[in-house]
Amino acid sequence: HPAFTFRFLDSGEAEEDILTATERAEESARAWLDARGYGYKNLRAKAEDLSRAPLGKRRRRATGQSSS
Repeated sequence: HPAFTFRFLDSGEAEEDILTATERAEESARAWLDARGYGYKNLRAKAEDLSRAPLGKRRRRATGQSSS
């Protein structure tokens, strides 16, 4: 496959923690690939602060019902 995705969950308190979490995720992906003999190049990582992500329709509805 020319492209695939790993997803890692990490947490932190400060915004700077996103950078270290991204580095840990890249290192974990490299270790997994190396352990299984998979080649890779152009490995990239992207991090997202889910506390700032918009809520989906179901989560908005559940949040609205619990506060009523």
